[in-house]
Amino acid sequence: MDLNCVLKAGQLGPRGRGPDRVGIAGQGIGRPDVVLHLHEMGIFFKRLRLLDDLSRNVRYRRRGRGGGILDHFGIGFALDLQSPRIDASAPQQQQQCDGDRPHLTLSRFEIVTNRILSEERQDCNICVCCRPLDRADASGKSRRFDSDSVGIVWAWRTDAALFGRTRGYQGKHLQLGMDRSVNFLRTILATALLCGVCLLSGGCPSGDEPETTSVREQAETNGEKQPPGEPPPLPEFPAATCRVYTDEPGYAVFVDGLPVRDESGEFVRTPCAVTAAPGTHSVTVAREGARDLTKTVAFSDDSEAVFDDRTTDGEPSALLNAPLLNAAVGEPVALTAVNSPRAELDPFVSADGRSLWFVSDRVAGRGIYVATRSGPLQQFGEPRLLDMTRGADLPASPSVTIDGTRVFYVVPDKTRIWSLSRSNPLADFAERTPIFFRNVPNSRWTSCQVVGKGLRAYFARESGADPIDYQTRVIIRESLEEEFAKELVFPMPGLHPCLSSDGLRQYAFDGKTLTRSRRESVRSEFAAAETIAELTLHNYAATRSRRQYWVSEDEQWLYYCDDPEAGGDLFVVRLAPKRGWGVALRGEPIEERVVAEARPPVRREGMPADEPAPEETVDPKTLPLSYTRLRDELSALVAAREFDALLPRVEAAQKDQELEQAVELLRWDADDARRLAEFGSALMRALEMLEPGDPFRIGSLRLEFVSFEDGVLTGTTGTREVERPLSELDTLTLVNLANGALDDADEADHLRAATFLAYDPDGPPTILRDRIDDAGEAGDEFMERLARRLVRQAEWELARDALPRALEFINRTSEEFPDSAAAGAAEEIREQLYSRYAWQRRGNRDWTTGPLGEFTASSDRAENAVLMSPQEYARFELTMEYRTNGANGQGGVFFRYPGSGPLYGNCFKIQLSNDEGVNADEYCTGALFGIEAPQVNAAGAGGEWQTFRMVVDGEKLDVWINDRQVLDTTAIDDQIPESGYIALDGIPGGISYRKVLVVGEGP
Repeated sequence: MDLNCVLKAGQLGPRGRGPDRVGIAGQGIGRPDVVLHLHEMGIFFKRLRLLDDLSRNVRYRRRGRGGGILDHFGIGFALDLQSPRIDASAPQQQQQCDGDRPHLTLSRFEIVTNRILSEERQDCNICVCCRPLDRADASGKSRRFDSDSVGIVWAWRTDAALFGRTRGYQGKHLQLGMDRSVNFLRTILATALLCGVCLLSGGCPSGDEPETTSVREQAETNGEKQPPGEPPPLPEFPAATCRVYTDEPGYAVFVDGLPVRDESGEFVRTPCAVTAAPGTHSVTVAREGARDLTKTVAFSDDSEAVFDDRTTDGEPSALLNAPLLNAAVGEPVALTAVNSPRAELDPFVSADGRSLWFVSDRVAGRGIYVATRSGPLQQFGEPRLLDMTRGADLPASPSVTIDGTRVFYVVPDKTRIWSLSRSNPLADFAERTPIFFRNVPNSRWTSCQVVGKGLRAYFARESGADPIDYQTRVIIRESLEEEFAKELVFPMPGLHPCLSSDGLRQYAFDGKTLTRSRRESVRSEFAAAETIAELTLHNYAATRSRRQYWVSEDEQWLYYCDDPEAGGDLFVVRLAPKRGWGVALRGEPIEERVVAEARPPVRREGMPADEPAPEETVDPKTLPLSYTRLRDELSALVAAREFDALLPRVEAAQKDQELEQAVELLRWDADDARRLAEFGSALMRALEMLEPGDPFRIGSLRLEFVSFEDGVLTGTTGTREVERPLSELDTLTLVNLANGALDDADEADHLRAATFLAYDPDGPPTILRDRIDDAGEAGDEFMERLARRLVRQAEWELARDALPRALEFINRTSEEFPDSAAAGAAEEIREQLYSRYAWQRRGNRDWTTGPLGEFTASSDRAENAVLMSPQEYARFELTMEYRTNGANGQGGVFFRYPGSGPLYGNCFKIQLSNDEGVNADEYCTGALFGIEAPQVNAAGAGGEWQTFRMVVDGEKLDVWINDRQVLDTTAIDDQIPESGYIALDGIPGGISYRKVLVVGEGP
């Protein structure tokens, strides 16, 4: 790497007090002490110590705001010049010193470009390294110094290998203008000194920029015009198949949000075999009137996805009604939620098709915006401004690394490339860094693009005026921790980089023809262009000044700005019915899945007998309590209509020593058993009162009474007879029949009917409520006793540390008897449970605690800092409330974490963010982070407590946000264990959790 530094010296003024040493340093090594400011470029150089004396004689202070920092600026050369102290912070003007003798003060450093040096180069009588240099004014045009100043340029060239690795703004010239009255002999001596350095360090500079000649340019310079080569052979894309089955045939199938069609273009319906690229995909089945169902499936040589759930809930299918599903080839579709009255420019769509990045100067601010969507066939949602890009200069051509952690963009008039970075695709961008720039007069960098993970970036440069010279270049670095140290001229088809994510395909579009140029590696040049689409876009006005279009990774969609100069709305147009790059999704029907019948093994003579299976160990805490078993038995007797057997069973329980703690509850049970027997007697009297021909109902069937004998009720519709055993009659039919013998004005009779409705497993709650109201105070007492029974069972379960069963009773109390006094007692027990769960704090983050088991994450950054469960789970249910505490507040629930190592990549995560109203995508609230978007973003307003529930049963995953189911899918990854710890995340930005309860089973 070459490094060029220029010192321009003239007269500093009359002799003054004491020597001043003016130094200039080349990049490499040095100690910080002096701050240099380039006002017109807004750049601050970090403090540098050129020479010890310089720090005492020349001070440069910061002015205004700036951006990039040059970290190392070392090896220096000095001239002994007799002059007064230089005030570099003052503007350039005439000043008075001792003896009223005027002198010019040094006021600014300038970047001098290779172009000016080469155009203005003149021979010097002193040495070949020295030449007069014109000074560039603020407009970038050069002008001569007037007759009162003399300029001598000393230039030298150093090699980075000699002085260590260079960083930052390498290869720049620094120019100092000085007064003329310096002793000319001193100037000559200093010039000789610098010439000697030139010889020692390898000769004269070739320009202020690094070597930038491409292989093709070198050949053409030698007269060998190199036409583009033939395109390399198309790659062969490996494919894998997955069989898809549903509980009922006829579902359409989508893979990663894209439809699977047959050769005729029609949807392939289940059961079917689907071909796609090998690896993990999101498979969704859809049909109208049913909720879309999704599973994560690893496609291989023999994989299948089985959907057993019936989802006929009447909701429209999100995928079958996707806005772009049936978009016609060649017909533009406006991105309505993105477009505004102001210009939207330079679209870039991420490789997964889920995020759109563009430039705009709308009311919210001038800068880069991003919009997201839940799938590749949906419209993008409302965009948001990246605040770190807001500024007076309109940026250009944003692009994103493949992992979504870095955004590159260019500021054209400043010829500077910037980068934003963040820790993960969901986090806010935390750092803005200038990664490359050149101060080249009459030059603009109109676009740039990063490829891969960020080791290469390509940019387009315009220079000159008439004619304009267009050139594309590439900058390269060896690792993400290093600066971009290598720059090459790199010819590319088209005026702007428009590359695939791997950098192997370049697209060019002139408004009618879209071409693709390919290469086999990023080190080789592009071959001849291939036409992939011919389009007629009546609203497309081509411009050279901006990157106006973008091609999707699968070459199925073209995104473009219609007219950057006079409007700037964004559109998308379908290029082909199916993807043009990669494995095209295809499917074919197959037979229904056959489940083989299990047959007992054939035992032959002489074979040893099977050893008895080991007895399965049963955790006693999973067995029901004695009183719980009794309650189940009573309900079963009512369901069998054996009303007379109830009281004897309760009386036997009252003598059971295991039920000594339930004396009061058993007394209530005996009262209920007597009422149920009385209800049964009333039912029998009512049946005996019926006469042939009397109307009655069995369910919705209207009948006329025929007979009731041996427990069988017979009626007729007029054309046929209907017989039903009493035990098979539904609850309402029995209540309606019993009404014939019950007094509607008698509260006791209403309580008898209510008792039957409460004990019958199918008793309708609304009818029960009506009967309780008619039963008066006795009805209210009956309901309170039912609720108190549940609370007592919850207390007994907690006493034996059976948390899951205790929660069942607590939840039933709250849900079935919300207005009872017992419900309040149940909630008190629940609140005790929140602080009973022993979360383990991992990492260096501070967590503050509060009531109801509240944990609030501190706002500092701390990797892998979480609250972790005390045990592993394979199946569990987690319920809690969460609240985001700031605009950037976010967190989430990791699950199946092995307990060590990084969280991301080693387990799954459900994301929680402050993103109310944001379109659903794989990074929003409720998403299976980075894998699958929720069916809807159900997040509420930030700063408010919101409910969360998730159920994990092996690979099966269900998630509810604010009582709305957002995920019904599978979590599959061969690299993630089948069971693991649960961890609550606290990403900087502020999030709180409370009322956290986990119920589940270990591995």
